[in-house]
Amino acid sequence: MRVAVVGGGPGGLATLKYLATAHQFFPGMKPIEVKLFEAEDKIGGTFRYRTYEEGELVSSKFLTCFSDLRASINEPQFMKVSRYLEYLEEYCNRFDLFRHMHLSTRVVSITRQGKGHVIRYQPTAGGDEEDWSCDAVSICSGLHVKPELPTIPGLDKVPVVFHSSEFKSREQFGKDKTVVILGVGETSMDISYLAVTAPTKRVVVCHRSGWSNAPKFLPETDFLPFLSSKSSIRDPFKDSTGIPIDVAYGTIFDTAYVHPILRDSMFQWHFHNYVFGGSLPWVMTGTFLAWDQWVGRPQHANHHAARAIFNKSNRAMPYINAPFRRVGQGPLSERIRAKIFNTPCIDTAGRVIDVTSWPTHIDETGRMHFLANGSPEYERMKDDIVRPDVVILATGYRKEFPFLAAQDAIAAAAAERTKTGTSPPAPDRRPYARPETANVRHIWARDDPTVAFIGFLRPTVGAIPPVAEMQAMLWVVNMVQRFEPTATIPGLVAGKNRLPALRARDQWHYMLLRDAKDRVRDVIDHDSYVYQLACDMDCAPSITDLVQISWQRGWKRGWNILPCWALVSQINTKFRLRGPWAWDGAADVVHGELWTIIERKGSVIGIFLQTAFPFAVFGFMNLLCWIYATVLGLFGIEAVGPYTPVDEVDDDKESR
Repeated sequence: MRVAVVGGGPGGLATLKYLATAHQFFPGMKPIEVKLFEAEDKIGGTFRYRTYEEGELVSSKFLTCFSDLRASINEPQFMKVSRYLEYLEEYCNRFDLFRHMHLSTRVVSITRQGKGHVIRYQPTAGGDEEDWSCDAVSICSGLHVKPELPTIPGLDKVPVVFHSSEFKSREQFGKDKTVVILGVGETSMDISYLAVTAPTKRVVVCHRSGWSNAPKFLPETDFLPFLSSKSSIRDPFKDSTGIPIDVAYGTIFDTAYVHPILRDSMFQWHFHNYVFGGSLPWVMTGTFLAWDQWVGRPQHANHHAARAIFNKSNRAMPYINAPFRRVGQGPLSERIRAKIFNTPCIDTAGRVIDVTSWPTHIDETGRMHFLANGSPEYERMKDDIVRPDVVILATGYRKEFPFLAAQDAIAAAAAERTKTGTSPPAPDRRPYARPETANVRHIWARDDPTVAFIGFLRPTVGAIPPVAEMQAMLWVVNMVQRFEPTATIPGLVAGKNRLPALRARDQWHYMLLRDAKDRVRDVIDHDSYVYQLACDMDCAPSITDLVQISWQRGWKRGWNILPCWALVSQINTKFRLRGPWAWDGAADVVHGELWTIIERKGSVIGIFLQTAFPFAVFGFMNLLCWIYATVLGLFGIEAVGPYTPVDEVDDDKESR
């Protein structure tokens, strides 16, 4: 088998690793001949070429690191981007991946040839184009490559305008300048913080429809603050030993061991929305909007856990909140709450980040005008005169695949000839799919499984690299069973040596309910998605499996395997305990590293609200669903939950 990988970011590296090592896991198959093509001269993708001063990951080391190369216990909870690049280099060296790479090599086109594909590539520095034929292609070119540039009349009147992908350091703000940043994603928040802590005159952030703030990890919170000797003016994150929120929640009965009726309902979404999205932020910070967020309310449709993309870059929030924060003021309920709980806040020394609506235009005098949307932030700013010296477009990216254009042209010409009756349809004249039409677990198209799109889903609270790793694991197993019929795939469905049917009805529950008009639509719940892929590969351990593993390891090295599996988020190493990709070191990681996560749940929030309370509620609801389904089953009636198909395919058709 020959396979091409396009892109040298984390998703491409994970895919390359599983392709290059597949023969070590599946007896009876030959090593896969694999080549990775990367246009830049180094690996790392957007982490290397589109990062900036003080760049830090918003996902924790526990979740972000790949399953079989874990970060040191002494590593900070959140890696600096520079350290993460070193980690990726270590990953490549550990698994001898560099020998498969063609760096500084641009993929010119990918076209079909019979049942396979032809990769046409060229050295970035110039030279002759060459072709390489292969059986399958994994496209891992990334979400953050081609900037999305808005059209704003009069923008050319601003002296300095550039996209956030070009931002590198505070020096680009200049001195005593008015800086306007368009967009409220995590990059915007990072840049806003750098701007307000630089010698700028003014910093303004503009948003279209609000955002939802969430802390990267639980900050230090004072219980009965009037009894505490600590000042309420301090950084709540500086000395906090809180647990990162992306690994904070237990999974048993939430994303694992969930009855299909409950899984396919909105109950769990509503629970998370009202408990963790509203009540808990109010109790701890005084606002129902989001965690310590006093302005920038999302539009109504997206102000729900089932729709919101959470922003975990928090350093700018104290400066944004400053004009609006009213802790301990107003209604009696708020004054009582503030006497019981208080989350401290830093002293902004009079600096603020002004927030307002999206600009409509810039007039002849250079004044920026904003959309009158009636929001509190607009009302505060509507009479201000804002003449930006620097505008930074933190407006995201769009997906483009120029190397697929050649096949699109071939397909269009063939379709025209077929329409006129001059040429019959042929398999090698079809266009390629795109990520949004990859209708099998959002990885490959049902009728074109040899082309995968890895790393194009965005988790709302999670990380793309571990999602890409799980996608690669599933796709590679699918390719092995397709091209290597003599290979033995351990752990699959009672020795049938095939993946279970990948049903469409198991697909929608992990997707967020985004509208067609939303710019970012392919958003997932991280834990639900990776657990679904684990079930698809038959590598999600059962309670029986976990008890057996614990017994084999003995009490000292195995007593905590089950609680670590149940009470920590879906970290990929859990799915290396058994199944096709079983790894000998997985149990040690679960026993050691994952236990340190549980040890951090030492607070009321960590133990009760994030663990015991959801466990009790979801456990009870699962029990009710099981009783209901069992009773109906006695009468020969199948109990199914609400089901919304995600595509037009037959739900019962298997995806291979």
